[in-house]
Amino acid sequence: MKKIGRINIIMLVLSAFVLICYLPYFCLVVFNGEAFTSCLIPFTVVVAASLPALLFIKYRDRLNRFFKSLRIVYISGMCFYFVTFLIFGTYIGICASVDADTAAEQFIKTDGSGEGDIVLVFGCRTYGYTPSWQLKSRLDTAYELLEALPDSVCIVSGGEGVNEGVAEAYSMCEYLVARGIDRERIYTEPDSTNTYENIEFSMALAEKKNLRYERVIGVSSDFHLPRVKYLFDYYDVWADVVSAPSRDFWQFFMSIVREYMAYVKLFLVTSF
Repeated sequence: MKKIGRINIIMLVLSAFVLICYLPYFCLVVFNGEAFTSCLIPFTVVVAASLPALLFIKYRDRLNRFFKSLRIVYISGMCFYFVTFLIFGTYIGICASVDADTAAEQFIKTDGSGEGDIVLVFGCRTYGYTPSWQLKSRLDTAYELLEALPDSVCIVSGGEGVNEGVAEAYSMCEYLVARGIDRERIYTEPDSTNTYENIEFSMALAEKKNLRYERVIGVSSDFHLPRVKYLFDYYDVWADVVSAPSRDFWQFFMSIVREYMAYVKLFLVTSF
């Protein structure tokens, strides 16, 4: 096989890897009826990963002297994504290991009542007053903590998405109340639309309600925790984090794909 053939195969393999990551994700956000911008990002990535490789292979003779330069740029970009995605996925997997039982035992040892603690639950997709599986996992984890720390209070944070009939915070509150948590312990923050605002608006709510606290315990999905922790530090909020498990490997993998792009945005927002 000629050298040019081997290089073309490398291009196709790298493109296939990106498509495996983003094509299912694109179909998922379209199926869920998410906002246009949420669909646009994975669609752009899918086109960027597939179209150049096909054009380079089919029209390399017409591209002539530009072909080699374009191919180098494309392969370099795909290799960068491949390597950084693997590193990122490993990093998330290592960081997402603080489960609710271990955390509750740790917190009880330092403060058996939970006095001075705020359990902050990060919202995600809900179907009216029925939480998605992922959100239910977060709420069940928060429930375990609230039961173990009876003097703690809870802030549930999440606004109403374009495909949701009610603010996530209201749905989250009703779920916890139905499980037996006293409504007076729960404060709703129904205006946030992203993780930045979850933290910013929740801390503003705590100040408005004169909630005196010594520690915040952030509860979110396993894949989300490193970004949550980073933003707590960014907003200078002293906090612990507790992991709510993903349903299965496929959900975890799709969430990692989404988190990768979220970290790109996070870097741009917090660096410039």
